[in-house]
Parts: sequence; C-alpha cells; structure tokens
Amino acid sequence: MGFLLQFKVTYSKVLAEYTVKMDFSKRTNAYGNFKACLMGLWLLISCIPLLTYAATPKKSYIIKVVGLTNFAFFDEIKKVSNLYKKQNRLILSLSSLSRRAVKDTIIIKEALDSLGYRDSTVSYDLEGCDPLPRITLKVDLGDRYTIRKVRLREDQKPYKSIKKLFKNKFPLKAGSPATGKLIEGVEDDILYHLGTIGYPKARMTERYVTSNNTDKTVDVTYYTDLGPKSFFGEVTYTSLQQVDTPWAQNRVPWTSGDLYDSQKIDLLRERLRLPQLFNSITITEQEMTPEGQIPFEVKTSEGPRRYYGGKALYSTSEGLGGTAFWGHRNLFNSGQTLRIEAGASELVQGLKVHYSEPDFFKSNQTLFVALGGSLERKPAYKSIGGKLTLRLERAFDEKSKGSVGLEPDLRSVTQRSNQHTKFFRSLSVPMTLFFDRSNNLLDPKEGWRVATSLTPSLSSQGNKHTVFYKTDFMPTFYYSLNKEHSKVFALRALAGGIWGTSLKNIPGDKRFYSGGSDSIRGYGFQRVGPFKNGKPIGGRGLYELSFEFRWKVTGNWSAVPFVEAGNIIRPTFKETLKTSQVGVGLGVRYNVEGLGPVRVDLAFPIIRRKNDGKRLDDFFQFYAGIGQAF
Repeated sequence: MGFLLQFKVTYSKVLAEYTVKMDFSKRTNAYGNFKACLMGLWLLISCIPLLTYAATPKKSYIIKVVGLTNFAFFDEIKKVSNLYKKQNRLILSLSSLSRRAVKDTIIIKEALDSLGYRDSTVSYDLEGCDPLPRITLKVDLGDRYTIRKVRLREDQKPYKSIKKLFKNKFPLKAGSPATGKLIEGVEDDILYHLGTIGYPKARMTERYVTSNNTDKTVDVTYYTDLGPKSFFGEVTYTSLQQVDTPWAQNRVPWTSGDLYDSQKIDLLRERLRLPQLFNSITITEQEMTPEGQIPFEVKTSEGPRRYYGGKALYSTSEGLGGTAFWGHRNLFNSGQTLRIEAGASELVQGLKVHYSEPDFFKSNQTLFVALGGSLERKPAYKSIGGKLTLRLERAFDEKSKGSVGLEPDLRSVTQRSNQHTKFFRSLSVPMTLFFDRSNNLLDPKEGWRVATSLTPSLSSQGNKHTVFYKTDFMPTFYYSLNKEHSKVFALRALAGGIWGTSLKNIPGDKRFYSGGSDSIRGYGFQRVGPFKNGKPIGGRGLYELSFEFRWKVTGNWSAVPFVEAGNIIRPTFKETLKTSQVGVGLGVRYNVEGLGPVRVDLAFPIIRRKNDGKRLDDFFQFYAGIGQAF
C-alpha cells in the first residue's frame, strides 16, 4: 500500500512557486512508510520560513489613480475597489491582475453612476514588473447629473403630486445631485407618507430613472401598489392592572372610523409613555375588518407607582443647591400624581406639595395644584411666605400648550437696598403660552421654541391696593450646520415689562432681575442692573440675548463657546444701552444616554464694575448642571 505526498510553496514578491511530489506507492513495508512520512514532515517544516515570508503582507503591485485628485468620493471608491482590497495578496500572473483591473473599472463606473456621474469613463493601463507591476486607473468624471422631475404613480395611473404628499418637503428637489443613495432612500419616505393618509399596506413595485444627456438631468418615476384604503378600528388593552381602562382609552388620539395615519400610532405610544406608568408598551395591528378598519391591541408592563430622587446644582454666584423629592405616579389609578419636594441652597429653602389631575373635564386638559412655603435670601431682597397655585393647562398638541391659573400669596419682603420690610397679600392670575418645535427636550439641535406669559396681580399692603401687569416673551432658535447635528447655533432672547404702578409699589420678589446661570453668565446672580446702597433693586423691564455655538468635538464630548448680554431697562434707551453688560465663556458638555448633557461652564464679565471703590464683579463665574443652558 502506498501514497502520494504533494505540496506547493510560493515565496516570491511577484510570482514563483515550487511543487514537491513524493510517490511512496512502491514502498510496501511499514518501516519504509514510516521513514517516508518522517521525510515528508521534515520537508514541510523546513518550508515554514518560506511560508511565513509569503504570508507577510507586502504590496504585490502599485496603484495610481488619475482624474480623482482632491475628489471627495475617492475614499468611497477605494472601499469598492478590488485592486485596493487585494493589493497585499499575491498575484498568479499579469493576466489575472488585468482581469482584476477590468472588474474594477466596471465596479468604479457603477459607483460613479450612483454618485450622479453618469457620463463618467473608467479605464486602466498595466505596466510590467520592474520592480512591481503598476496599474494606472484613469477616471474622467464628466458632468454630474441632477434631478429634474419626480413622479409618483399608482400602477400605471398618475397618483397625487409628490409635493402635496410631502407638504412641499420632499427630499428630492429639482437641482439635487442624482445620487443612487438619494433616489433609493426616498422610497421608505414615500411609503411612510402614504401610511399617514390611509395606505399602510402600500409597497413599491418599480422605479425608473431616465437620463437626459442633453441637459445632464434625470427624471425619476416611482410605481406603487397602494393596497386597500384603511381606517382606524377599536383599541383593546389586554394587560392593565393598576391603571383604569377609561384613562388609557383617553390617550388614544383617534376614534373608530378615522382615516389611518401612522403618525397617530407613534402619538399614542408617546402619550402612554410620558406619565412613566409603564416599563414597556407594545402596540400590535390586528387583522383588517371587511369595512377596512384596523383594530389594535396594546400590551403594557406597569412600572413602580412610587419613586424618589434628587438633583444638585452649583455655581459660584448662587452656591450649592439640592432638591430631594418623593412621588406617586398613579394615585387613584387614572394617572393622578402626587409629589413632595424639599429644596435647600444658599439662596432658597422651601417645601412644596404638587398634585395633578389629568383629563380634567376634558381630554388633554390637566389641573395642577401646588402648596408651598419658602425662605429666600437673595442679593436684592429677603422674603418668607407661602403660596397656593391652581393652574389649568390645556395641550393644543404634543408640543404646544397654554395655561391659566390663580395664585394667592402671603409674603413678608425686606428690600436689602433700604432694609424696609413690607407684608404683601397678592392675588395673581398667570396666563402662559408655550410652543415647542425643537427636536429634543434636553438637547435641541434644530427648530424653535416660544414661551410667553401675562400675569395681572392685585397686591395689598394694609389698606393700600395696587394692580399691575407683568409680561415676558422668550423666543429660542436652534440651527444645525450639518446633517450630523455636530455644529449647532443656539440663540435665546428675552424681553419683559411691568406696568400699572411705580417700582416702589411692586414687591421685591416680583420685579425683574438679571445676571446668573439662567440669565447673563459671567455676572453674579441678580447683579446686572441698578444698585442702591450697594444692593440690586431690580426694575420694571429687562432684555437679554444669549448666543451659543454647540460643537460636538468627539464621541459624547462637546465644546460650547457663548456670549450673553442684557440689562434692566433704564429711563432712557441710551442709558439702557450704555449700562448693558456682556459676558463671554466656554462650556463643556458630556452627553449621558437617557439623561441628556451634563453641563459645565466658565464665564467672564467683559467689564468688571466698581461701586464706591469696591469690585462688584468677580473675575469669573463657574456653573454646573444637567441639560443645555437653554
């Protein structure tokens, strides 16, 4: 009995191979076969250095690209190129290298077509082996094609206008680069928008792209199978335990028979999630009824009803502060909340009890009740007292709301500028509006917000009664410089005024003040504005402007340079402008998943003021907290 031993070794930079064959078919005795095996093993081991040398990554040929100098898509082309991917592999022959280059010209041409360069040409030259073969890829990009028209058809019939379907926000606009990524990527967008107008079963059937070589444009036609027109059916909750079904049904943003809109399913999930009653929420479509209605089943897993926690803030001007709280999320099984909160800092100490009743006489309408007392030792005044707040809040949509309230307040206020103490009995009617069109609550990167309020107040000191009106208006804007939202401009403005009486009749805790972490960073808390006897006195009006550039440097870290300016309104515009203060600074943000950005800011006043020869402003102010400054 014999056998044949054969193996191959390749070791050259370019190409060389040796084949060793040993035929032991004539050796019949066991000893002879054993010797033959040892010899074969020895030969194999002796070739290990050659095998190791051959396995060492070395370039088998040189690649040069002509026509893509400083071309933005060069790295993308390298990713699809077999010549680049296999440059460290040994080649069998120049003909095999040529075949690899031919395939690359096809692949790169397809890649350039997908990037909009439909007239591009790709060719190659192959030069000999001294010392290595050299491949030169020649690329002529030609003109980049752009989008001219986009059509949507139901089978062969024209459907409705793309612009109407997307409300003029269709991603493929005339003049956009005709890239494959854009053309293919909008298919999901089309199906999503069809799902918002009653066609959740729609699917794409075909896509045609027609090139116009004369004006270098393309027309894109999408063909769809819409499927049956659908409507919302009943919603069934199958796993509620300590939550009443009527409360859960009030969260449903549709009635049976309404036209199907996939956005409302997301809205239902958000409405169930916000009270934090459930650990998980699963919404499942059921089989469509003969009437075209789609019922839904909602399964939930309820979380703990009681919670507790705390938070802390620090700044050099306001000191260290903290709040501890305990709460109940579902007091009477219909989303009622109770929260007891105690806070203490160098400026304020207080205790407050909050209660909220959702769906108060109407869906999306909530009654808030709060009772609390506080002791405030602020630079402008010292006060002690208590307040009851009754507020009815109405949600216009998920990010817009308005409220009206009633606030009786009993308070003793000492104005530090003259040490006069007055006891005020106040009755206020605060009215607010808030619109949020930003993309994130704690870390907005695009959109805008507007908050405004008007508060008529009746204030009494003994037998003297005063009526005044306080209002403010605060718009905020966020603009992202790129799709990754790594560079964001943020702008906040604030204007406020009080009219109806003189400053001396307005309680110190209801006046306007400026300066501090939520105002003009770089200046001490309440230390922007007029002073008397070295103490701030506040005013009947103010303005503030804040600008931030939020730059994501790497990972979860961001740098935020900022500028802020403002003042308490003085008797004349010239005086107000002349005495305005400006602060500049630099902040660092670290984004914590599920929590938002942790904020640290260092701010400096542009002008360090003096009063009676003493410095009013420190060299810098330091702030730390959670969430963006605005």
